[in-house]
Amino acid sequence: MIDLNLKVSDVKPATERAAAGDSSDGHNRRLDSVNFLSLIQNFDSFMKAAVGIGKISIVIGLLMFVFYSLRIDHFPSDISLGDGVLFSVIAGCFGLVYIMFIAGLVSIGIVIGGLVIRPGLALIGKVAGKSFRKVIGKLNLAPFSWVAVPYVLLGVIIIYGLSLKQVEVFWNLPLVCVGLYLFYSIYRSAGEEIKQIETASAKLVLDPTARIPGREARDSLKKRQRIAIGAIIALPLLGGGVFGQLLEGTMRLANIRVENCVVYLKEPYSSLVPKSLIVANNKQVPKDYVAFDKSTVLVGGLGKTTIVSFPDGHSGIKLEIPKDQIIIVSKSK
Repeated sequence: MIDLNLKVSDVKPATERAAAGDSSDGHNRRLDSVNFLSLIQNFDSFMKAAVGIGKISIVIGLLMFVFYSLRIDHFPSDISLGDGVLFSVIAGCFGLVYIMFIAGLVSIGIVIGGLVIRPGLALIGKVAGKSFRKVIGKLNLAPFSWVAVPYVLLGVIIIYGLSLKQVEVFWNLPLVCVGLYLFYSIYRSAGEEIKQIETASAKLVLDPTARIPGREARDSLKKRQRIAIGAIIALPLLGGGVFGQLLEGTMRLANIRVENCVVYLKEPYSSLVPKSLIVANNKQVPKDYVAFDKSTVLVGGLGKTTIVSFPDGHSGIKLEIPKDQIIIVSKSK
C-alpha cells in the first residue's frame, strides 16, 4: 500500500522550490524589461545624437560654402534648405581634408623637433649652462617617433602642392609645423602627468569621501590639453595662409568644383564666352551647343544654376548658367 501520511517537512521544500522558481522567473522577466527599456533609451539617445551631429554638419558645411562663395566673389541666388545633404557632404569633405592636412604638418613637426630642435637645444644647453638646461627640461619637448614618418610624405606632398599656387606657403607651413610640434609637446607632456596622477590615485583605497591628491592638478592639465588641441586645430588656418586652397580642395572632393573641364553651352551664353576657347574640330558637339575648353566650374550641383569661370586675358569672366543650358565634361586625369 501507498503511504499517504505526508509530513509537512516533505511538502515544504517542494512548495519553497516552486515559490523560488516563480520568484526567479519574475526576476528574470523584470531584468528583461529593464534591458529592453535600456535598449530603447540607448537607441533614443543615439538617434538624438545623430540628429544633432547632422544639424551641426549642415551648419559647418553652410559656413564653408559661404567662405568659398566669398573667395570666388559670387554667391548662387537659388540655394535652398533642400541642399542640406550636400552641405553635410561639404562638411565631411572639409573635415577629411583638414585632418589629413593637420596630420601631415604635425608629423613633419615631430620629425623636425625630434631630430633637429631637441638635439640642438641640448647642445646649446651644454654650452649655456644649468639655467638654460632647466628651461629646456621644463619644456619637455616630444621625442622623435617612427609612427610619424609615414605621414611625413603626406605633409611634404601637401606643402609642395599648395606652394605651386602660393610660393609663400613654402616658407609659412614649415614654421607652422614647428609651432604645431610645440603644442603637440604640451599636449603629450600634460597627458603623461595625468597618467602619473591617475596611477597614483588607483593605488589608494577607494573612499568617496576621501580627497584624491592631484585632482586640481589633473583638471588643470586637462584644460591645458584642450588649449593645445584648440591651438593645433586653429594654427594652420591662422598662420598657414592656405584656408582658401583648402576650401577649393574640399569643393573638388565634393565634386562641386571641377577644374580644367570642357563645357557645352547654348545661346545666349555661348556668345558671351571668348571665341578663343572654342574647341576646334570637335565632331561630337550636340546640336545647338558650342564646346569651350579651359573652363572651371566654380559651383555645380547646388540650386538650379551652375557658375562657370572662363579665362579672359589676365582676368576671367563668371557666368551663372541654368542647368538645362549647360553640359559639363570632366577631362580624364
